[in-house]
Amino acid sequence: MSNVLVQISDAVLNPPPEGKYSNLKKCILERYCESETKKTQKLLAEVDLGDKRPTQLLNELSVLAKDNVTREFLKTLWLQRLPAQIRAILMASDADLNELVKLADKIMKVGEFKHVAAVATSQVSQVSNIDKRIECLEQQMNRLCMKDNNYWRRSRSSSAKRQSSSRHQKAFT
Repeated sequence: MSNVLVQISDAVLNPPPEGKYSNLKKCILERYCESETKKTQKLLAEVDLGDKRPTQLLNELSVLAKDNVTREFLKTLWLQRLPAQIRAILMASDADLNELVKLADKIMKVGEFKHVAAVATSQVSQVSNIDKRIECLEQQMNRLCMKDNNYWRRSRSSSAKRQSSSRHQKAFT
């Protein structure tokens, strides 16, 4: 709560003579609500089905879209985010969106449909690059371990020779 007050302190400490509450509301909305651009980005690319029901997905898309897109465009966005098997079944129907949503929920309930996300080529490239770097690090670690082992073997060998020669010298004295 105090973090919010810090963010809007100017509106609380220096309110205008008129419209104090509307000014405070405006200040809170400006600082905490997502911009229309961000909402549009989420609508077009970030919102997916995940573990939600199709109804929940449509509701989330509808909130982001508000009245900025047509119902047909919203239907297209929603269908794109459903598993391919369900999309194929729904596209064969000429029912309106409200009926399609109910049908999609029923299909999801009785079937074992998994939504598989595609991996972009750039992501595959990044993973491949990371794999190569890990492999290189493993090789470097192996070389260091081998050097370390050789050092300890040589060190022990020299120490053993010194001790052996010291025993021989004591035996002769």
